[in-house]
Amino acid sequence: MGVQKASKNHLIKFRVLNNIGHESWVMCIHAV
Repeated sequence: MGVQKASKNHLIKFRVLNNIGHESWVMCIHAV
């Protein structure tokens, strides 16, 4: 159960980082 919780937190962190990366990528496209 501890491992499952850790992997879930990791997945949430990954999704947050992915969203930030996607938003900055969209901003770069609009800047050009």
